[in-house]
Amino acid sequence: MGGYREQGRSSFALKSGNKYYLFDAGVKKVYSEGRYGEPPYLELLNTSKIEAVFISHLHEDHMAMAPWLFRNGYNGPLYMSKPTADLGIAQWYKWAELFEKQGTIYYTSEDCDEARNHIKIVSDREKINIDELEVLFYQSGHAIGSMSLDITTDKFSIFYAADINIGSSVLEDPELPNKTWDVMIVNSSYGDQIINQQFYDKMIEEVILHTLKENGKVLIPVTAIGRGQEMVAFLLKHKEIIENASNIFVEKSIMEGFEKISSYESFLKREFKEILKHKPYLKPPFTQFVKEEALDITTHERSIILATDLMLMGTSQQIFMKIKSHQNSAVILTGYQAPGTFGRHLLEFKDAGAFVFDNSVVDFSCRVYDIPVKMHFDAQENLELVQRSLAKNGIVILHHGEEPKSLELHCFLSKYIKPEQIYVPLIPSSFFWVSRNERGLEA
Repeated sequence: MGGYREQGRSSFALKSGNKYYLFDAGVKKVYSEGRYGEPPYLELLNTSKIEAVFISHLHEDHMAMAPWLFRNGYNGPLYMSKPTADLGIAQWYKWAELFEKQGTIYYTSEDCDEARNHIKIVSDREKINIDELEVLFYQSGHAIGSMSLDITTDKFSIFYAADINIGSSVLEDPELPNKTWDVMIVNSSYGDQIINQQFYDKMIEEVILHTLKENGKVLIPVTAIGRGQEMVAFLLKHKEIIENASNIFVEKSIMEGFEKISSYESFLKREFKEILKHKPYLKPPFTQFVKEEALDITTHERSIILATDLMLMGTSQQIFMKIKSHQNSAVILTGYQAPGTFGRHLLEFKDAGAFVFDNSVVDFSCRVYDIPVKMHFDAQENLELVQRSLAKNGIVILHHGEEPKSLELHCFLSKYIKPEQIYVPLIPSSFFWVSRNERGLEA
């Protein structure tokens, strides 16, 4: 119902008899004519027949539309990890306020309250049984508290990788090398790319050092939870950057993110545990700032600025507008930019020096770089997962990849497994599992 041949509004439902089980309900952060956000095709479901809803992780493209379900008649459990519940639900209220301002009221703050009352906490390796359905949760190695789901019915099995990255407990479980799934839903964010993060890390380091030596400013748009902490950890690993920067300004919500994730020790990466122990991000040259101070900090030379939002729809956009004419300054885009967003325009026109946004011309002379920070499996990692765990007559469904990324991954995987085993669905569409050896597709 969303997130296939596109990135955003991830959602799919499993139907067994007259019952539905829903997995993820995200928003697509597309921006057009003053309106922000598109929901998945949830209206196709009879919400009164949904038995349970499972949320993989806290990012908006996977959980932001969950309150819509409760506004439209759903009254059952909402399964998610504790970090997802504690850190993710604030976005529900943010989107409720935004929807009201736009006049597209998909849900209200009261619906958010109702959704909160139905949250059921699950942990890594925990198993949930509902009627004939069994769902086993594995840490996915993506954002804090993120999960991949092992789904079993009396007829077939599904592995929903969701947003999966190195560090996933599904790769560490000693029982899994011998396990296979009939259906594997894998993440195609990077298409056929094989990401050498060391190479890209070196690029980021060189861009930052070059900009600082020219007395410029480096703006890195990030998310408050996840990529924000990843970028602080990156800066701390590179002593030359720390030594050359007069200031490293970090938006308060990112700093607070460190404290928020600190209590989830079982989900923390080893490097974060060390950072949280000594808290070097609270010492010079690191300086915390709030949104109201965004314009003031741009007066400082040889500085690095970490600001939200990743797609330059928040504080980072304000800062960009202030430094855009500084030829010695730079913007580093490290993640996906949704269609229509300010960040997407900047990415597409980074070499042109100008674009139109909200009917206004935005011209700039600062440098713009597109350098990925890996947050998902790349093509080689997806291949290894599929080769190890796909059942003999199983199928692979490619998810979470804007065109042409999902088609590129299809071509890559087709070199190693039968092309007829790989599906790149349109949305909305339905798969019918007839038996382990015979399948049909209706789109």
